[in-house]
Amino acid sequence: MDHSKKILILTAPFGSGHLQVSSSLTEEFLKHDHVIVEEYDLYSEEFPTLSKTLQKAYLKTYKPIGKDLYRMLYYGSNYAIYDSFHAKILKPYLEFGIRSLRNKIRSFEPDAIISVFPVTSLYTLEEKAFKIPIYTVITDYYASGLWLYKGARRHYVANNRMIAWGVANGLVQNQFMLTGIPVHDKFYQSLNRESLYKKYDLDPTKRTVLVAAGTHGVVSRVDEIAERLAAQPEIQVVVVCGKNEKLYNQTIELTKEFSNLKVLGYCREMHELLEIADLMVTKPGGISLTEAAIKGVPVILYNPVYGQELENAKYFSDKKAAVIVSSESELIYHVLIILNEDGLLEEMKDNIKQLSRPYSAKTIVEDVLKDSDEYYKQPL
Repeated sequence: MDHSKKILILTAPFGSGHLQVSSSLTEEFLKHDHVIVEEYDLYSEEFPTLSKTLQKAYLKTYKPIGKDLYRMLYYGSNYAIYDSFHAKILKPYLEFGIRSLRNKIRSFEPDAIISVFPVTSLYTLEEKAFKIPIYTVITDYYASGLWLYKGARRHYVANNRMIAWGVANGLVQNQFMLTGIPVHDKFYQSLNRESLYKKYDLDPTKRTVLVAAGTHGVVSRVDEIAERLAAQPEIQVVVVCGKNEKLYNQTIELTKEFSNLKVLGYCREMHELLEIADLMVTKPGGISLTEAAIKGVPVILYNPVYGQELENAKYFSDKKAAVIVSSESELIYHVLIILNEDGLLEEMKDNIKQLSRPYSAKTIVEDVLKDSDEYYKQPL
Protein backbone atom coordinates (compact mmCIF):
# COMPACT_ATOMS: atom_id res chain seq x y z
CA MET A 1 0.00 0.00 0.00
CA ASP A 2 1.23 3.49 -0.83
CA HIS A 3 2.10 5.86 1.99
CA SER A 4 -1.00 7.76 3.08
CA LYS A 5 -0.75 11.52 2.71
CA LYS A 6 -1.63 13.43 5.87
CA ILE A 7 -3.39 16.78 5.59
CA LEU A 8 -3.78 19.12 8.56
CA ILE A 9 -6.50 21.77 8.18
CA LEU A 10 -6.33 24.71 10.57
CA THR A 11 -9.75 26.18 11.30
CA ALA A 12 -11.39 28.48 13.85
CA PRO A 13 -14.77 28.95 15.59
CA PHE A 14 -15.21 32.69 14.93
CA GLY A 15 -18.33 32.78 12.81
CA SER A 16 -19.47 29.56 11.20
CA GLY A 17 -17.79 30.17 7.84
CA HIS A 18 -14.31 28.85 8.64
CA LEU A 19 -15.72 25.64 10.09
CA GLN A 20 -17.96 25.14 7.05
CA VAL A 21 -15.01 25.60 4.69
CA SER A 22 -12.77 23.17 6.59
CA SER A 23 -15.61 20.63 6.65
CA SER A 24 -16.14 20.97 2.88
CA LEU A 25 -12.43 20.45 2.23
CA THR A 26 -12.29 17.44 4.55
CA GLU A 27 -15.20 15.76 2.74
CA GLU A 28 -13.46 16.33 -0.59
CA PHE A 29 -10.09 15.01 0.60
CA LEU A 30 -11.74 11.85 1.91
CA LYS A 31 -12.92 11.03 -1.61
CA HIS A 32 -9.27 10.26 -2.40
CA ASP A 33 -7.57 7.01 -1.46
CA HIS A 34 -4.67 7.05 0.99
CA VAL A 35 -5.42 10.51 2.35
CA ILE A 36 -5.79 11.16 6.08
CA VAL A 37 -7.28 14.48 7.11
CA GLU A 38 -7.49 16.15 10.49
CA GLU A 39 -9.22 19.45 11.25
CA TYR A 40 -7.49 21.33 14.04
CA ASP A 41 -9.18 24.21 15.85
CA LEU A 42 -6.22 25.58 17.77
CA TYR A 43 -8.40 28.03 19.68
CA SER A 44 -11.12 25.64 20.90
CA GLU A 45 -8.90 22.64 21.54
CA GLU A 46 -5.97 24.30 23.27
CA PHE A 47 -7.53 27.44 24.74
CA PRO A 48 -11.23 26.63 25.29
CA THR A 49 -11.94 29.40 27.82
CA LEU A 50 -10.23 32.05 25.72
CA SER A 51 -11.96 30.70 22.61
CA LYS A 52 -15.40 31.17 24.16
CA THR A 53 -14.46 34.68 25.24
CA LEU A 54 -13.25 35.53 21.75
CA GLN A 55 -16.41 34.09 20.20
CA LYS A 56 -18.49 36.36 22.42
CA ALA A 57 -16.27 39.28 21.47
CA TYR A 58 -16.76 38.40 17.80
CA LEU A 59 -20.53 38.57 18.19
CA LYS A 60 -20.16 41.97 19.84
CA THR A 61 -18.63 43.31 16.64
CA TYR A 62 -22.25 43.67 15.54
CA LYS A 63 -22.80 46.15 18.40
CA PRO A 64 -21.90 49.87 17.96
CA ILE A 65 -18.76 49.91 20.17
CA GLY A 66 -17.62 46.52 18.93
CA LYS A 67 -17.89 47.66 15.31
CA ASP A 68 -15.44 50.52 15.83
CA LEU A 69 -12.95 48.38 17.74
CA TYR A 70 -13.05 45.63 15.11
CA ARG A 71 -12.57 48.20 12.35
CA MET A 72 -9.32 49.41 13.94
CA LEU A 73 -8.01 45.88 14.46
CA TYR A 74 -9.00 44.62 11.02
CA TYR A 75 -7.68 47.45 8.88
CA GLY A 76 -4.69 48.00 11.17
CA SER A 77 -3.64 44.41 10.56
CA ASN A 78 -2.96 45.28 6.91
CA TYR A 79 0.26 46.90 8.06
CA ALA A 80 1.28 44.28 10.63
CA ILE A 81 3.70 42.41 8.40
CA TYR A 82 5.33 45.49 6.88
CA ASP A 83 5.16 48.17 9.57
CA SER A 84 7.16 47.79 12.79
CA PHE A 85 4.80 49.86 14.92
CA HIS A 86 1.71 47.83 13.99
CA ALA A 87 3.68 44.58 14.19
CA LYS A 88 4.74 45.39 17.75
CA ILE A 89 1.13 46.10 18.79
CA LEU A 90 -0.14 42.90 17.19
CA LYS A 91 2.82 40.70 18.21
CA PRO A 92 0.86 38.77 20.90
CA TYR A 93 -1.73 37.83 18.27
CA LEU A 94 0.83 37.10 15.56
CA GLU A 95 2.62 34.62 17.84
CA PHE A 96 -0.48 33.19 19.50
CA GLY A 97 -0.45 29.41 19.99
CA ILE A 98 3.03 28.81 18.58
CA ARG A 99 3.92 26.07 21.04
CA SER A 100 0.59 24.23 20.69
CA LEU A 101 0.76 24.37 16.91
CA ARG A 102 4.29 22.98 16.82
CA ASN A 103 3.32 20.17 19.18
CA LYS A 104 0.37 19.31 16.96
CA ILE A 105 2.57 19.18 13.90
CA ARG A 106 5.12 16.97 15.63
CA SER A 107 2.44 14.49 16.73
CA PHE A 108 0.41 14.37 13.52
CA GLU A 109 3.32 14.78 11.09
CA PRO A 110 1.32 16.30 8.22
CA ASP A 111 2.52 16.26 4.63
CA ALA A 112 0.68 19.52 3.96
CA ILE A 113 -1.03 22.21 6.04
CA ILE A 114 -4.08 24.16 4.91
CA SER A 115 -5.21 27.22 6.82
CA VAL A 116 -8.80 28.50 6.45
CA PHE A 117 -8.24 31.14 9.14
CA PRO A 118 -5.19 33.40 9.54
CA VAL A 119 -3.38 31.39 12.21
CA THR A 120 -0.38 33.70 12.06
CA SER A 121 1.87 31.56 14.26
CA LEU A 122 1.92 29.24 11.22
CA TYR A 123 4.18 31.79 9.54
CA THR A 124 7.02 31.05 11.97
CA LEU A 125 7.31 27.37 11.09
CA GLU A 126 9.93 27.73 8.37
CA GLU A 127 12.12 29.76 10.72
CA LYS A 128 12.01 26.81 13.13
CA ALA A 129 13.09 24.28 10.49
CA PHE A 130 9.62 22.82 9.80
CA LYS A 131 9.69 21.97 6.09
CA ILE A 132 6.02 21.48 5.23
CA PRO A 133 4.10 23.00 2.28
CA ILE A 134 1.51 25.51 3.48
CA TYR A 135 -1.68 26.54 1.69
CA THR A 136 -4.22 29.21 2.57
CA VAL A 137 -7.93 29.26 1.69
CA ILE A 138 -9.22 32.82 2.06
CA THR A 139 -12.87 32.66 3.06
CA ASP A 140 -13.97 36.15 1.97
CA TYR A 141 -13.88 38.34 -1.13
CA TYR A 142 -11.27 40.58 0.48
CA ALA A 143 -8.35 39.79 2.73
CA SER A 144 -6.54 41.74 5.41
CA GLY A 145 -2.75 41.64 5.57
CA LEU A 146 -2.86 38.82 8.12
CA TRP A 147 -3.88 36.40 5.37
CA LEU A 148 -0.77 37.04 3.28
CA TYR A 149 2.13 34.69 3.92
CA LYS A 150 5.17 34.94 1.67
CA GLY A 151 6.12 31.35 2.44
CA ALA A 152 2.78 29.88 1.34
CA ARG A 153 2.76 27.65 -1.71
CA ARG A 154 -0.66 28.92 -2.66
CA HIS A 155 -3.40 31.31 -1.56
CA TYR A 156 -6.78 30.13 -2.90
CA VAL A 157 -8.94 33.17 -3.53
CA ALA A 158 -12.38 34.22 -4.75
CA ASN A 159 -11.48 37.01 -7.18
CA ASN A 160 -8.70 38.58 -9.22
CA ARG A 161 -8.64 41.70 -7.06
CA MET A 162 -7.15 39.66 -4.23
CA ILE A 163 -4.42 38.33 -6.50
CA ALA A 164 -3.52 41.86 -7.67
CA TRP A 165 -3.52 43.10 -4.07
CA GLY A 166 -1.28 40.25 -2.94
CA VAL A 167 1.21 40.80 -5.74
CA ALA A 168 1.23 44.53 -5.00
CA ASN A 169 2.20 43.64 -1.43
CA GLY A 170 5.24 41.55 -2.29
CA LEU A 171 3.99 38.08 -3.26
CA VAL A 172 4.19 36.55 -6.73
CA GLN A 173 1.29 35.62 -8.97
CA ASN A 174 1.86 31.85 -8.90
CA GLN A 175 1.27 31.94 -5.13
CA PHE A 176 -2.39 32.57 -5.89
CA MET A 177 -5.07 30.50 -7.56
CA LEU A 178 -8.55 31.71 -8.48
CA THR A 179 -10.80 28.93 -7.15
CA GLY A 180 -13.73 30.54 -5.35
CA ILE A 181 -14.71 29.72 -1.77
CA PRO A 182 -15.49 26.06 -0.93
CA VAL A 183 -19.06 25.21 0.05
CA HIS A 184 -20.88 21.92 0.47
CA ASP A 185 -21.60 19.91 -2.69
CA LYS A 186 -25.34 20.05 -2.01
CA PHE A 187 -25.42 23.66 -3.26
CA TYR A 188 -24.56 22.38 -6.73
CA GLN A 189 -27.43 19.88 -6.84
CA SER A 190 -30.49 20.46 -9.02
CA LEU A 191 -33.63 20.30 -6.88
CA ASN A 192 -37.32 19.92 -7.62
CA ARG A 193 -38.79 23.35 -6.97
CA GLU A 194 -42.38 22.14 -6.90
CA SER A 195 -41.68 19.69 -4.08
CA LEU A 196 -39.81 22.40 -2.14
CA TYR A 197 -42.75 24.78 -2.36
CA LYS A 198 -44.89 22.03 -0.86
CA LYS A 199 -42.33 21.18 1.82
CA TYR A 200 -42.19 24.76 3.08
CA ASP A 201 -45.88 25.49 2.45
CA LEU A 202 -45.16 28.28 -0.01
CA ASP A 203 -47.08 29.65 -2.98
CA PRO A 204 -45.20 29.00 -6.27
CA THR A 205 -46.98 31.97 -7.90
CA LYS A 206 -45.51 34.53 -5.49
CA ARG A 207 -42.02 36.01 -5.29
CA THR A 208 -40.10 34.65 -2.30
CA VAL A 209 -37.87 36.81 -0.11
CA LEU A 210 -35.49 34.89 2.16
CA VAL A 211 -34.33 36.74 5.28
CA ALA A 212 -31.29 35.03 6.82
CA ALA A 213 -30.19 36.38 10.20
CA GLY A 214 -26.92 34.42 10.26
CA THR A 215 -25.97 31.34 12.28
CA HIS A 216 -26.18 33.29 15.54
CA GLY A 217 -29.08 35.51 14.47
CA VAL A 218 -26.99 38.67 14.64
CA VAL A 219 -28.66 40.67 11.86
CA SER A 220 -30.49 43.48 13.64
CA ARG A 221 -34.24 44.18 13.58
CA VAL A 222 -35.07 40.98 11.70
CA ASP A 223 -38.50 40.70 13.32
CA GLU A 224 -39.37 44.25 12.26
CA ILE A 225 -38.05 43.65 8.74
CA ALA A 226 -40.12 40.47 8.51
CA GLU A 227 -43.25 42.28 9.63
CA ARG A 228 -42.85 45.08 7.10
CA LEU A 229 -42.10 42.67 4.26
CA ALA A 230 -44.97 40.34 5.14
CA ALA A 231 -47.32 43.33 5.09
CA GLN A 232 -46.88 43.25 1.29
CA PRO A 233 -49.41 40.54 0.31
CA GLU A 234 -48.00 40.05 -3.20
CA ILE A 235 -44.78 38.52 -1.81
CA GLN A 236 -43.98 35.76 0.70
CA VAL A 237 -41.25 35.84 3.30
CA VAL A 238 -39.13 33.07 4.83
CA VAL A 239 -37.12 34.06 7.90
CA VAL A 240 -34.22 31.94 9.18
CA CYS A 241 -33.38 33.01 12.74
CA GLY A 242 -30.30 30.83 13.27
CA LYS A 243 -29.58 29.89 16.88
CA ASN A 244 -31.16 33.06 18.28
CA GLU A 245 -34.13 31.68 20.24
CA LYS A 246 -35.29 35.13 21.34
CA LEU A 247 -35.48 36.27 17.74
CA TYR A 248 -37.32 33.10 16.74
CA ASN A 249 -39.91 33.54 19.50
CA GLN A 250 -40.47 37.17 18.55
CA THR A 251 -40.80 36.46 14.86
CA ILE A 252 -42.97 33.34 15.09
CA GLU A 253 -45.66 35.46 16.77
CA LEU A 254 -46.04 37.40 13.53
CA THR A 255 -47.24 34.29 11.69
CA LYS A 256 -50.53 34.61 13.55
CA GLU A 257 -51.16 37.78 11.56
CA PHE A 258 -49.40 37.01 8.28
CA SER A 259 -50.06 33.77 6.40
CA ASN A 260 -47.36 34.68 3.87
CA LEU A 261 -44.64 34.52 6.54
CA LYS A 262 -42.69 31.35 7.42
CA VAL A 263 -40.22 31.31 10.31
CA LEU A 264 -37.43 28.79 10.85
CA GLY A 265 -34.72 28.44 13.51
CA TYR A 266 -31.27 27.06 12.73
CA CYS A 267 -31.46 25.58 9.25
CA ARG A 268 -29.25 22.99 7.56
CA GLU A 269 -31.25 23.20 4.33
CA MET A 270 -30.21 26.61 3.06
CA HIS A 271 -29.55 25.02 -0.32
CA GLU A 272 -33.26 24.21 -0.54
CA LEU A 273 -34.39 27.67 0.50
CA LEU A 274 -32.01 29.34 -1.96
CA GLU A 275 -33.37 27.09 -4.71
CA ILE A 276 -36.81 28.73 -4.38
CA ALA A 277 -35.81 32.21 -3.20
CA ASP A 278 -35.95 35.15 -5.59
CA LEU A 279 -34.07 37.51 -3.31
CA MET A 280 -32.19 37.21 -0.01
CA VAL A 281 -31.72 39.70 2.81
CA THR A 282 -28.67 38.80 4.88
CA LYS A 283 -25.31 39.82 6.29
CA PRO A 284 -22.38 39.66 3.84
CA GLY A 285 -20.44 36.67 5.12
CA GLY A 286 -18.21 35.06 2.52
CA ILE A 287 -19.96 31.68 2.71
CA SER A 288 -23.50 33.09 2.54
CA LEU A 289 -22.59 35.19 -0.49
CA THR A 290 -20.94 32.22 -2.21
CA GLU A 291 -23.99 30.03 -1.64
CA ALA A 292 -26.25 32.77 -3.02
CA ALA A 293 -24.00 33.19 -6.05
CA ILE A 294 -24.06 29.47 -6.86
CA LYS A 295 -27.87 29.47 -6.68
CA GLY A 296 -28.17 32.76 -8.56
CA VAL A 297 -30.03 34.64 -5.80
CA PRO A 298 -29.35 38.41 -5.58
CA VAL A 299 -28.80 39.81 -2.10
CA ILE A 300 -29.72 42.85 -0.07
CA LEU A 301 -27.01 43.41 2.52
CA TYR A 302 -28.31 45.10 5.63
CA ASN A 303 -26.03 47.34 7.65
CA PRO A 304 -22.75 45.43 7.12
CA VAL A 305 -20.09 45.73 9.83
CA TYR A 306 -16.60 47.04 9.15
CA GLY A 307 -13.98 44.59 8.05
CA GLN A 308 -14.39 41.63 5.73
CA GLU A 309 -18.20 41.87 5.68
CA LEU A 310 -18.19 45.48 4.52
CA GLU A 311 -15.54 44.68 1.90
CA ASN A 312 -17.56 41.65 0.73
CA ALA A 313 -20.63 43.86 0.46
CA LYS A 314 -18.78 46.49 -1.58
CA TYR A 315 -17.49 43.85 -3.98
CA PHE A 316 -20.93 42.37 -4.66
CA SER A 317 -22.46 45.84 -4.91
CA ASP A 318 -19.79 46.93 -7.41
CA LYS A 319 -20.69 43.90 -9.52
CA LYS A 320 -24.39 44.89 -9.39
CA ALA A 321 -25.22 41.59 -7.71
CA ALA A 322 -26.24 43.14 -4.39
CA VAL A 323 -27.58 46.30 -2.81
CA ILE A 324 -26.23 47.68 0.48
CA VAL A 325 -28.83 49.30 2.76
CA SER A 326 -28.58 50.93 6.18
CA SER A 327 -32.22 51.28 7.25
CA GLU A 328 -35.42 49.27 7.20
CA SER A 329 -37.15 51.77 4.93
CA GLU A 330 -34.29 51.60 2.44
CA LEU A 331 -34.43 47.81 2.60
CA ILE A 332 -38.18 47.66 1.87
CA TYR A 333 -37.74 50.14 -0.96
CA HIS A 334 -35.06 48.07 -2.70
CA VAL A 335 -36.91 44.76 -2.22
CA LEU A 336 -39.94 46.18 -4.01
CA ILE A 337 -37.88 47.87 -6.74
CA ILE A 338 -35.86 44.72 -7.50
CA LEU A 339 -38.93 42.48 -7.58
CA ASN A 340 -41.10 44.81 -9.64
CA GLU A 341 -38.91 46.80 -12.02
CA ASP A 342 -38.85 45.12 -15.43
CA GLY A 343 -35.73 43.05 -15.97
CA LEU A 344 -33.88 44.16 -12.83
CA LEU A 345 -34.22 40.89 -10.88
CA GLU A 346 -33.12 38.83 -13.89
CA GLU A 347 -30.16 41.15 -14.49
CA MET A 348 -29.02 40.83 -10.86
CA LYS A 349 -29.43 37.05 -10.99
CA ASP A 350 -27.14 36.92 -14.03
CA ASN A 351 -24.63 39.22 -12.34
CA ILE A 352 -24.37 37.20 -9.13
CA LYS A 353 -24.04 33.92 -11.02
CA GLN A 354 -20.95 35.36 -12.70
CA LEU A 355 -19.28 35.61 -9.29
CA SER A 356 -19.51 31.89 -8.50
CA ARG A 357 -16.83 29.31 -9.18
CA PRO A 358 -18.05 25.70 -9.49
CA TYR A 359 -16.76 22.96 -7.20
CA SER A 360 -14.12 25.08 -5.47
CA ALA A 361 -13.33 22.41 -2.86
CA LYS A 362 -12.55 19.86 -5.59
CA THR A 363 -10.25 22.31 -7.39
CA ILE A 364 -8.37 23.16 -4.20
CA VAL A 365 -7.98 19.58 -3.03
CA GLU A 366 -6.66 18.40 -6.40
CA ASP A 367 -4.16 21.27 -6.50
CA VAL A 368 -2.93 20.64 -2.93
CA LEU A 369 -2.39 16.94 -3.62
CA LYS A 370 -0.55 17.61 -6.86
CA ASP A 371 1.50 20.56 -5.63
CA SER A 372 2.53 18.90 -2.36
CA ASP A 373 3.83 15.94 -4.37
CA GLU A 374 5.93 18.36 -6.43
CA TYR A 375 7.18 20.04 -3.25
CA TYR A 376 8.69 16.81 -1.93
CA LYS A 377 10.30 16.01 -5.28
CA GLN A 378 12.39 19.17 -5.10
CA PRO A 379 16.03 18.80 -4.03
CA LEU A 380 16.69 19.79 -0.41
